Amino acid sequence: NNGDKAVLEKRSELTEKLFRALKVDGVILSSDAGLPVVLKSKGKEADLIQVCYIASEYSFFAAVEERHFLSYGTWTQESGVLQRIDYDISVQFDRITEDVSALYGEGLTYMLQWEKEGFCPNIETIVNDGILRFGPRKKYILDEIQKHIFEEKKCEPLPPKIEAALGEAVKDGIKGKDLIRLLNTRISIKKRRLCGKREIFFRVKALEEKN
Repeated sequence: NNGDKAVLEKRSELTEKLFRALKVDGVILSSDAGLPVVLKSKGKEADLIQVCYIASEYSFFAAVEERHFLSYGTWTQESGVLQRIDYDISVQFDRITEDVSALYGEGLTYMLQWEKEGFCPNIETIVNDGILRFGPRKKYILDEIQKHIFEEKKCEPLPPKIEAALGEAVKDGIKGKDLIRLLNTRISIKKRRLCGKREIFFRVKALEEKN
């Protein structure tokens, strides 16, 4: 409706105003296409490194801005594709109307995972005890790491090369914050769940221990 359109147009206007101000202050430069390019963080004296368009840098990406962003590319639309989801991006709460298009982006990922795999890995991680917690300042040795992962959490054994890499990385002990980064980026730990006759394998995530 006209009210929703006005809200989206206002957000677009404010976004454009923000980028204009950042450009004047020398925080960003703009290419001929109008999108920001990445700079070293040294204000007006910054040197241009490379052109890099990263949509995920936005904590909120309104539907109008998304359409504007996608307009810079060339897209092919499949014919005969039915509208599969009945949705409304504007939801009326008690006092305000909110654009919830970002929620559909998250839901779309789960829908595609379910249709492709028959399960959603991220959800499996949460509901099937797939979270490893470590104190960020505590120092851990290999034995207690292995005990937590394989005996307490019942994770799958690591391939020999990955197991050797883990041992090498923590041979002198490792702080929790560095261990969390290691497990999430370099060591792929998985758990297994039986669903009837089917085996489901999902990724285990490491997080900071709650106080």
